[in-house]
Amino acid sequence: MPSSACSHSRMTAVPSPHAKSAGYTRASPTALLAASEPSGRVSRRSAQAGLASGRRRSEPSEEVESEIALPPAPTYPGPLVLPGDDLAEDPKYPTQSLRAWLRLKERNPITDEKRTVYVVSPPAIDSSVDDMEKWAVPTYVKRNQPQLNSWLGSQPLTEDIISYIRAFFTGLPVRRLESSLQFSRWDDNPKSYIGLECPTTSEVIGIRHRADPTRLFPRQLNLNDLLDAALEILPDDAYCILLLMPYDLYEDDADDFCCGRAYGASRIAVISSARYNPALDASQDVNEAHAWPLSHCAEYVRSLCAPLAASKPRPKSSALVIGCERVDSNTPLGAAIQAASEALPDSRETYLLRVCRTATHELGHCFGLDHCVYYACFMQSTSSVAEDVRQPPYACAVCVSKLGRATGSGEVGHVSALADVCEGRSGAGWAALGAWASARRRALDGKGEYIAE
Repeated sequence: MPSSACSHSRMTAVPSPHAKSAGYTRASPTALLAASEPSGRVSRRSAQAGLASGRRRSEPSEEVESEIALPPAPTYPGPLVLPGDDLAEDPKYPTQSLRAWLRLKERNPITDEKRTVYVVSPPAIDSSVDDMEKWAVPTYVKRNQPQLNSWLGSQPLTEDIISYIRAFFTGLPVRRLESSLQFSRWDDNPKSYIGLECPTTSEVIGIRHRADPTRLFPRQLNLNDLLDAALEILPDDAYCILLLMPYDLYEDDADDFCCGRAYGASRIAVISSARYNPALDASQDVNEAHAWPLSHCAEYVRSLCAPLAASKPRPKSSALVIGCERVDSNTPLGAAIQAASEALPDSRETYLLRVCRTATHELGHCFGLDHCVYYACFMQSTSSVAEDVRQPPYACAVCVSKLGRATGSGEVGHVSALADVCEGRSGAGWAALGAWASARRRALDGKGEYIAE
């Protein structure tokens, strides 16, 4: 078993103590049940499932830590809402229930004519702009700092990303689009623009670029211009299209950077793999030792909340309360934590899973899914790469109900495909996701004792 300074022996499945002070209030158990119902109301079926799961009727007391008790075996934990997290900064972000998603006018239906998800590999580079290759390499590599030894020069393979997307959006065709995109010189203003040739349409689109204000990369590309290119090459039979970019991206002048963006109604998305490289973790305050699912380690949550709690006046008898329980490997979250704790590190596989998670998140917007505030979920919004890696790659109870209606695949088929795509992969993240999906599949098959909360 890999050595670790933390035993991860206790897990938390509820929002952190910081959530309350940040103004985040999680939906009640009844509201959580209703959110995954097409009617928006709690049906007799879902109510019975809630009772069978041992669902509690109220939140645990915050008076003393000994009173904290979670329901056994959580499958879908609540969002952590740690200091600096997106929900901590925007705690009143509106919910999107299944009913709201079904009634969303901007959502594009999947039809027999438009049902394929297309993925586009990074464009080629013309010899007129061959210096562009350096834009995907962090600036510290040039300065020969110690991190050079951990730099992973190769990007995740497009086919590996496609395999994951195909498993996630179960039942839909997912294909690589041979677009022949190529970056070339933009003569009008080469200091601020670079050309992107779209041979299939004979168009050359000007892509803005700028110096990276964070100084992590030499240059950044404007994602809105790249999305214009995606719209230009969108095939007639496409439900949506995803561009893969190895370069750092930005949306507007106020942005430091952006790892991805989608215009769901237009069915176009773009992601950047640049900042997900594990070699950059130290530069971005990423704690890979507590990436999902180990982000649900109770001691880790306590360590992030304690400094802020200590800075605020509190009654002498008041302790920092972390809702927690011992890790139970018979539960989906517990199985994921155990698998991650026992897995050997693999930076390349970590890199791949991070990119895959963001790919499905942005494509989720193309399917009409808004940011999720109900649970820890692949559709959570994020304020940093550090928060990004703490979030799970799976769809929560509400979002999986939306995906099922979009793709026509039930949850059993969905989690089975996720478990299968994790087979043969290495690293903590893949081991954890495979264990989570397998445990969830057993529960859905009636072979486990747990019914999702």
